[in-house]
Amino acid sequence: MAEPEVSPHAATTPPSALKKAKKAVDPLVHSDLMDLTTTAAYLNRSRPWVYRAMREMGLPAIRMGKRWMTQKSRIDAWVASQPGVNLPTAS
Repeated sequence: MAEPEVSPHAATTPPSALKKAKKAVDPLVHSDLMDLTTTAAYLNRSRPWVYRAMREMGLPAIRMGKRWMTQKSRIDAWVASQPGVNLPTAS
């Protein structure tokens, strides 16, 4: 049986790179996280509107590094709490 190839850089990986790898978001754990482009598409709005809604209307978002992220479940709750919004109900 052949030995698996080992990267020549595997032994020299700096600790800072390992820390960054640990901070990466696991998409399976945070499956309802959306970036602002995805949030804008989900709400059928533009990215500038999403930024304005975060600033002026309290749209829930979290900062992850340099990126703003939203949670789909929190966006759904926020939309439902807005006055004058009629969401379809399951029949």
